[in-house]
Amino acid sequence: EMVDKNQEQIVDKIQRSLLPGEFNRQRQLAFDLQSKSLVENETCQKLMESIIGKKRSGEDFSEEYEKLQGARKRREIYLIEACQIMEKKFNMMQNFVKLIDRSIDEQ
Repeated sequence: EMVDKNQEQIVDKIQRSLLPGEFNRQRQLAFDLQSKSLVENETCQKLMESIIGKKRSGEDFSEEYEKLQGARKRREIYLIEACQIMEKKFNMMQNFVKLIDRSIDEQ
């Protein structure tokens, strides 16, 4: 097994760092946000179909349009947040790789 200068096993060092747990938490959060954005996307599709139908028959669709705007905004927010988390996860992975490289270099 790999051991660093202080004779601390790399595995122990990694487990003691908060990286694995935090990484998994971030992954779940990104997944949840992406799922929410998909739900909002479906809502947008249904509302657009309803708006088209009402427009064709000359009915008022202002209420549906307002709901559509809200669903689009929420979808965008969820996707932006998911992207930010993906970037954070990427940075965590980079730090993880640096930690391992540093431990290997110290041998």
